[in-house]
Amino acid sequence: MKKRFLVTSAGGTDPYTLTAGTNEYNDGSILSILRKMKKDQKPITDVYLYLSLEMGIREFRNQVFSKSIKSIDDSINIKIFPEGILEEIQNLFETTNITQEFINTAETEELERMRQNAERNNQVFNDELAKRSINVDRVIFNKIKDGAKIAIAAANKFGIFYPDFYKIMEAIRECQEKKSEVYINVSSGTPAIEMDLDLISLTVNDIQPIIVQVSNPTGASNSRGNRVNAIASDEELKQLNEIEEARRKTEGYKERAKIETMEKTRKLILLESLEDSFAKYDYAGVYDAIDSNKGIIKNPLIKKYARNLYFRYIGDDEKARSADIFLNTDYGKIENSELYPIFDDEDSNLTEILKLRRLLERINIMQIKAQRKEINDWLLITQTVLESLYKKLIYHICGLNLENILNDEGGIDRNLFDLINASNNKRFSQLSSLIPANNQYHENYLNAVTEINILNNWWENHDTNRDLQDTIKVLDMIRKQRNLTAHTEAFITYEMLNSNFRARIEKENNWRNRNRMQALRANSDATQETINRILEILNVVVSEQYKEYLSASLNVYETIKNKILNLLEEEIRTQD
Repeated sequence: MKKRFLVTSAGGTDPYTLTAGTNEYNDGSILSILRKMKKDQKPITDVYLYLSLEMGIREFRNQVFSKSIKSIDDSINIKIFPEGILEEIQNLFETTNITQEFINTAETEELERMRQNAERNNQVFNDELAKRSINVDRVIFNKIKDGAKIAIAAANKFGIFYPDFYKIMEAIRECQEKKSEVYINVSSGTPAIEMDLDLISLTVNDIQPIIVQVSNPTGASNSRGNRVNAIASDEELKQLNEIEEARRKTEGYKERAKIETMEKTRKLILLESLEDSFAKYDYAGVYDAIDSNKGIIKNPLIKKYARNLYFRYIGDDEKARSADIFLNTDYGKIENSELYPIFDDEDSNLTEILKLRRLLERINIMQIKAQRKEINDWLLITQTVLESLYKKLIYHICGLNLENILNDEGGIDRNLFDLINASNNKRFSQLSSLIPANNQYHENYLNAVTEINILNNWWENHDTNRDLQDTIKVLDMIRKQRNLTAHTEAFITYEMLNSNFRARIEKENNWRNRNRMQALRANSDATQETINRILEILNVVVSEQYKEYLSASLNVYETIKNKILNLLEEEIRTQD
């Protein structure tokens, strides 16, 4: 029988996962590959399994990986790397007093934490499902990692994994037969290990590896999402295999494991890397990834779009223009009307336009984060947007340009304030109490709280814009929750954000009703209400000539991103 080696690490979706809150199991990448090869009558004979310390703990405690692999085909030979990892973990258990009592206590504490978290989020708590998904391995990992002699606690570091990979290759060389096949799973493990496998697989010359990419059950790149590891008994494991085999026989089932050619694999790796960078709004990463892979990219527009996108983002308009994306080529072009026209107007005040563009783009990112319900990231971005907005509002309302009174560290400089106040016939004297003296014992940084205080102080002594005051009050109800994310370990969900927001609005309106004041309008969706209020301020601070472009100005990065991904996907789709 021809030897077929599968080289793989193990990650959070291996060997199988339980969708949170349900009894629905799915294969992880490793099992998907084994099933496909068996179905194609090219069964894997040997699995070389690389484990991080945490995954090693899972294997040591429950043999979760080896049992599941053997359940597909009991004849598969399994070798676990790094060499000696299970023996090392056994020693660490003994020396750090990881007893059954410790494990039982950890499970009880984790179960209670999950119960409390469900209550905070108004979720139904299922005790049986929760017990299945308890991750005590992380607790054990945190206790013993510092004592590990084998350099596996940081197994996702390239410098550690790289030499281990060549030990695996050497082991394969020693036992492979003529015409053996070596498959490398680039879908399991930490992102860093996955990338290491991607890179190393391209540099192994005497063994021609075959790359296997596995998508998750929804067809996207494999990711943990709301899926959790679960331990299954031998009987349950048998049932899981029966369920998966039946699922594969249903009409319309799509094979998730895909075997790719080397050049196509490199493009697939690049595509996945770009999608990840775009999701993080890492436009420098997009540009660098495309530039370093220019040898395999045929369409020159891809690099041109990436260059324009990146330099637009950092405000280097000259370099952005040097990659003119409006020129017609054999590969097509981006229409000027697809982007924001105001930012390509040579007669505009470029400095102010670039500042406005960055602000608008952050608002665009806020909208995307809100749609994806990535609320903690959304709160942090909201903070920077509000600080930028309030600066513009202060300049519009008071005539005070805060950027002119900041020192090199971004703090308010009292001496600069005094100079500007004097040159404006002491017009800003009423704000003096809000500007701290320059001394080492007094904080003088500028933040949203200071900006709101300046606005409220000004409104108290001048004509009051009640609508704007109410808008800022509503926005501050959201902003205050940012501190829970930035300065604590609290994880704020979409439901928590809305619940807290509605409670604050209700409390404020109760007070207003007692004092015969106009109640605040409240939208049940806190993220959308925040966007609406931000746009209200924008309509005040943006010059009249640009107002008609506000809504259209939020699509440039999405437009260019889609062009890049579509062109690369087209290359992959049409490649032989």
